[in-house]
Amino acid sequence: MAHDREFRFAVLAKAATSAKEFCELARRTEDLGYSTFYMPDHFIDHALAPLPGIAVAATATTTLRV
Repeated sequence: MAHDREFRFAVLAKAATSAKEFCELARRTEDLGYSTFYMPDHFIDHALAPLPGIAVAATATTTLRV
């Protein structure tokens, strides 16, 4: 069954260690053509809080879904 939705690719961001690095990662993700940007909601393997991190990604980019 065919549908009119495009196939999307996402990035799971958990390697950034600072807000500046996180902004750069979000911008690079957008520049590479990815459509969605995720962030883990646990503090086990990264130091950044999820809601502020996603807010930073949203303000640093124009087309990414966060």
